[in-house]
Amino acid sequence: MRATRHLGFAGVLAAALLALVGTAEEASAQRKFTFAYDQPRTTAYGIAADIFDAKLKELSGSKMSIDQFPGAQLGQEPVVLQKLRSGDIDVMEQAAPQDRTTLGTDPGLSTRTVPSLGYSGIYVNVGNVNGSTKSSGAPDNVLAKYPTLRAALDLSLDRDAINKVVFDGDYTPSCTPLPTTGQWAAHLTCPSRDVAKARELVRQTGLPTPITIDLQVPNDSLDEELGTVIQSMAKDAGFAVRVDATEFTTLLANGASGKFQAQISAWSGRLDPDQDISQFYLPLSALNYSGNNDPRITTLINQGRTTVDTAARKQIYRQIAQATLAQRGIIYLFETGLTLASKKGVTGIGYFGDALIRLGNASLGGHA
Repeated sequence: MRATRHLGFAGVLAAALLALVGTAEEASAQRKFTFAYDQPRTTAYGIAADIFDAKLKELSGSKMSIDQFPGAQLGQEPVVLQKLRSGDIDVMEQAAPQDRTTLGTDPGLSTRTVPSLGYSGIYVNVGNVNGSTKSSGAPDNVLAKYPTLRAALDLSLDRDAINKVVFDGDYTPSCTPLPTTGQWAAHLTCPSRDVAKARELVRQTGLPTPITIDLQVPNDSLDEELGTVIQSMAKDAGFAVRVDATEFTTLLANGASGKFQAQISAWSGRLDPDQDISQFYLPLSALNYSGNNDPRITTLINQGRTTVDTAARKQIYRQIAQATLAQRGIIYLFETGLTLASKKGVTGIGYFGDALIRLGNASLGGHA
């Protein structure tokens, strides 16, 4: 689900794959590669790793294999960054903004940054009571019971300030599941911070203030800082946000099972807009952690899937963006920038806005 900032996954995958085309001496040696990623073993990362391991053994005559370390067992981003600089891994993707200067000044490394097709935001549990693949229900939390509180929470936030304070101004404020640039951009005006209006919406509920919101965030420094900034801003509107720094695999499990009120999560984005929307809004979808079940959005998603004319699809997805902005099952906050960092000897890696690394033309130390 998450477009991880702290991946050894891509780096060691590149190292292992590139080793297959190395010298004869390298090919004859027994080698075991470390394969680290921050997703649970049961996700697509683990499944892909199993397939890759089997293929690696087949092509190398069982001389090469991999050990998997899911769930960020080998450390969060600072640890991975240090491993890259020390030469223990070859490639790191989605480095944090604060690390890009360090990476860019290291003479042994090369960096490249591309715009992201994905997003990060606040997933609100509006209907996930028994798990994302089960029928939606009515969660016992105020954000689900009072849609106006979701609007108030959104209006309490300043996306531009969040970007500057937490991400050094390196990301792009956003409020829809669609990229802000490119052919599918909805070109909608995101809500500006309006504390007075937010407080009025809170007052209209008749609930005593401050209204407690439990916000789960991944337990890494950037997301914890993001949670703290949200906490501070929302306080002005009458919310008491309790930030719960949660181990990432637990965060995903809580999302899938509906054991959360709100949580920070993200998506890496795909080239076709359907994949940025349908998985998170169609009922019974595994990634529909929020439990979204809006008949109008469902109808529009199905229309987008059956329409072949690009201009007509663009209008449909703009309507979907407007509907998701009004519903706020997910409060979109920003698009990340994607940075790939590698040792100087690693070349030819394809890296695009969907955060998927292409290794077809990659080479390591002159071996292609």
